[in-house]
Amino acid sequence: MSYLKYFLTSALLPILFFFGLGVFLQPLQGDLTRLGNLAERDFGWNAAQPVLPLRDNQPANPGVIVLGDSFSRWNVWQSASMASGSPAMLTFHWDGFDSSECLDDWIAALKETYPSARFLVIEVVEREFLRRFGPAGTRCHGQHQKPVEVSQGGATQPLRPFFDSTSNLPDTLYAARALYNSFRPFDETTFSTNVFVTPLNRTNLFSNHRPDLMVYYKDDELIKKDWKPEDIRKAVTRVKDIQLSAAAHGLTMITAIVPDKSTTYRKFMRQPQAGSIPDVWKELSKQGVTQVNLRGVLDNAADTVTDLYLPNDTHLGTAGFMLMGEAIARKIK
Repeated sequence: MSYLKYFLTSALLPILFFFGLGVFLQPLQGDLTRLGNLAERDFGWNAAQPVLPLRDNQPANPGVIVLGDSFSRWNVWQSASMASGSPAMLTFHWDGFDSSECLDDWIAALKETYPSARFLVIEVVEREFLRRFGPAGTRCHGQHQKPVEVSQGGATQPLRPFFDSTSNLPDTLYAARALYNSFRPFDETTFSTNVFVTPLNRTNLFSNHRPDLMVYYKDDELIKKDWKPEDIRKAVTRVKDIQLSAAAHGLTMITAIVPDKSTTYRKFMRQPQAGSIPDVWKELSKQGVTQVNLRGVLDNAADTVTDLYLPNDTHLGTAGFMLMGEAIARKIK
């Protein structure tokens, strides 16, 4: 009997310890907390997000075709845009294309497949701009694009879960690193695995437990530091060519570049990275590309909207997505 008691105690104590640690750290949700081995307890959002009913991605007669990345994956800004009067939207993902050189044939076929479509919205996050529209170096291999699969119905999540019985036993390595990072001071900008953690000069920008800090993706800085003005100019020229191609096939194209999190909050960083930010939006305007200037929209909102971007994630919060969708709806109208 004593051996059984010893065995049960030896087996249960580690499980109870890690379960308790999982409760302390809170269930992983954000891409930045996952990449940076940071605790949701510290960086998960705590204020209630707006509730936005989500539209499905299967309209019978779409008036707008969207090509986007992860910012367009779950139909959030599209739902806000349609709620603001935009025609029905059908979304495709960039992952289906080898490069932007592959878009011309796809655009040519769009009006045949979706004769109701009148607009094409191209959405790209800032750090991916040159990769999407820079030199191709790749041949197109018979792109077979299918619309993004999005579950019908539902709404955005107003609150994040603080307990999840299916995921409250954290990975051992993650738990050790996250626990260590929970007690680090982060007095200066620090690189943690794949993210930067930087002190802020304001504490009302985010609703997390440590609002004096911001987490952002390393590529926000590391990719753009090598950008040259000539490369941006050529990439924007490629965007203009795609716009002309769309117009030739009866589609009005609108470009929407989502600023990186570090771009929007740069003015609030105590120690911003050295160097200036390449202004993609300015070059788009200079070359006459029809765009929604999301940098201006989100810059104006960052002062007053808490969790415009989620503190634990590289993506916008629901309020940010709603502003994005409303701005695109205004451009379409």
